[in-house]
Parts: sequence; C-alpha cells; structure tokens
Amino acid sequence: MEFPCCALTPSRAVLLLFVVSTVALFSQLGAPLQSWDESVYAESAKEMVSSGDWLTPHWDYETFFEKPPLTIWGTAILFKLFGVNEVTSRSVSAICGVACVLILFVIGRTFLSDYRAFLGSLILLFSPGFFYLATFGIMDVPLVCFALLAMYSYLRAKEAPRWWLFVGIALGLAVMAKGAAAAPAFAAISLASLIERRRPWSVWHFWIGCALFVAVAAPWHMAMMMLHGRKFFDIYIGTHVLARATSHIQNQNQAEGFSFYPMTLAAGFSPYTPLLIFCIFRKRFAAVPLVMLLLAAVTFGLFSAVTTKYPSYVFPMLPVLALLVAAGKRLSPWFFGALLVVGFFLSLHMVSLGHPDDDRSLALQARQSAGALSVGLEHGPAILFYSGRKVCDESELWRAEMTRCEGKPTSQIITIGQKLVYQDLSR
Repeated sequence: MEFPCCALTPSRAVLLLFVVSTVALFSQLGAPLQSWDESVYAESAKEMVSSGDWLTPHWDYETFFEKPPLTIWGTAILFKLFGVNEVTSRSVSAICGVACVLILFVIGRTFLSDYRAFLGSLILLFSPGFFYLATFGIMDVPLVCFALLAMYSYLRAKEAPRWWLFVGIALGLAVMAKGAAAAPAFAAISLASLIERRRPWSVWHFWIGCALFVAVAAPWHMAMMMLHGRKFFDIYIGTHVLARATSHIQNQNQAEGFSFYPMTLAAGFSPYTPLLIFCIFRKRFAAVPLVMLLLAAVTFGLFSAVTTKYPSYVFPMLPVLALLVAAGKRLSPWFFGALLVVGFFLSLHMVSLGHPDDDRSLALQARQSAGALSVGLEHGPAILFYSGRKVCDESELWRAEMTRCEGKPTSQIITIGQKLVYQDLSR
C-alpha cells in the first residue's frame, strides 16, 4: 500500500524521517546537564580526553566500571572534534535516536505497507519516553539502536544467511553499549530461532557472526580483567548486574509490584496507549514478526523480575509497541496526525520536566577555587562536570557512587532553605 494522498516514495520517506527526527531531537540538546547519569557519562568522556586513557573509563578521577565504554568513547570523540558542551554530551544518544527511527521504518517495511511503517517510525519518535531518552546523554538509546539493528539483521538472515554476520556485530555493539541490558535481544533471537526452527548453526555464516560478536564485545572486557582483576569483576558484575537483580542498590525509582512497568509504559507511550490496548485485545499483533514480539515480552518479563526497577529498563519495548499500533486497524491519517502532534508536545513537556535545576552557575563559580569540593549526592555529577574540581560527599547519606571527603574540603555547596549556595572554606 502506498502513501495516501501524496507521492512519498520509500526513499523520500527515509529522507523525511531523517530530517524530522534530526531537527526534533537535536533542537532539545542545549539545556544544562542534570545529575545523575548523563553528567556522569559526560564527565567520564571529558576525563578520557584530558587523561589520554581511552581504555579504562574514569569518573571523579577514579576508575569507573559501571558500564561498558562505547557511549563514552563516542562522546569523547565528539568532545575532541567539537568541544565540550551540552550538545556534544548528548549527541551520541540523539544520533542513535535518529538511527532507531530509520531502522524501525526498514523493519516495518518487511511486514507492513510503506505508509504503516512510516507511521510506526513517527509514533516511536513522538513517544514521550523515547523522545526523552534520545535527548539525554545516557546509554539506553544506543542499546535500543543496536538491538533493532540485530532484529533487522535476523529478519534478513531468513533469505540471506550472510546477515548473521551483522547479527553478531549488532549484538556485540549492544553489549558494549550497556552490558547485561542486551540480554533481551539475545533471548529474543535465540527463542525465535528455536520456535521458527531456523537451525542457524547449520550455516557457516552463523559461526562467523558468533566470532564477530566475540571480536566486538570481548577485547575490552578481557583488557579490564587483565588490568584491574577482581576489582573490575566485583563492580561491573557484582554490583551493577547481580546486586541490581537481587536488591535495591539506589534509593530512587524502587517501586514495587507488577503495576510499575505497565504504568511506566502507559505514560511513556502516551497518547497512543488506548490504541495499543485496542490492538492487543483485538489480537492485531499477528502480523508483527515473532522476534520483535519476543524482544518486548522478554524485556518486560526480565526487568519485572529484577528487584531494582527504573523506567528506562523497559523503554526498549517502545519500538515494538509503535509497530503494533501501526499494524492495527486502519484509521484516518488526520486522526493519526493529531495524535502525533499531541505526542510531540507531550514529549517536549517530558523533556522540560527533566531539567528542573541548573547546577551550571554554581559550578562555574566553584571553578574559581581549587581543592576538594563537598557537594550533596543529588548534585555531585553535574557540579563535577561544570567545575572541573574533584567532588566529595560529607553527608550522612554518602554512598559509594561518590568519594567520601577525607579531611576538610576547601569549599562546599550546601542547601540553605530551598536554595543551593556555594561557600569558600579556605578563607
């Protein structure tokens, strides 16, 4: 089925999606960085450039083993090329967001009309949850990008086994993007192969794909084990995989119960949630490839079972949900156009909610002094990024994510009333 009421060819659709997604996402990258994650990754990239150590990530001038460094590497390269600022700090996420929109269109064309595939990509772009993640400098959207690339390569491997090579590369990049969070993509492809009786191990392309996966994902992990040994393993696997799975490791977003992720998805996928519910109850998902449905199901099931819960854990489901709605009952293009406009403004609103504070002005004031800077945990990463000073935490709420102050710091940032205040203690 062609595009209604226009002469939009597939190539022009890709171009239009590229332009719209690029303008929409990159226009939202200039706000001050916020603590926690995006400031942590930006600072790690900045320290990577300044130290010249591109192998071992650092944060607050200490080794940083929380996540693999692919996103940090990309940000560090952009810092080298275009300077250190908010836009370059978030550009890797935005670039991968644009790629997700384009890859989803290509995936959609394998089982939908061009129009419905185009619609699915726009629904993804203007889903508040996806839009929010793609405009913040975190690792979730790169993970989704490579997971979608793996799904597309798997679908293409049905007719052309050489695509198993790209499956291996994409899964390797997914691991390097966010480590164990790539597990649902592995599980989806493995389960789909078994259910569809694909027997991929019978073709040599599959084994070359496995070798390429190891070549992409293994070298950095092996280097870290050789350089840092048990310390790397305990933090990378023990704290940020096993501990997250079995206990609450951070005191935020620790909602309990089955309703947490359904409510998260309902909000992150609005205003399309009612259509999604309609499609599910009417079983409109029969046309969607099994591997995509499994990606959503495994993501939801796995992270529902994990004790530590964050909204972003299930947002890799959003591309699948977008395709489900696009594959549903045909509705007026004007109706979908109105929904997309609503989705766009909801997305802008969610992004604005993600920038409640501006630590930049205080941090720039703190740059005038030297020595250790004491700052509360909730503001530490952004203050560190903008001030360039080593930060530490003296509060009773200190946790291992920040260095505990040793001795008296030379200055501090504290909360007086409802306001953050910088105080120079060296005088």
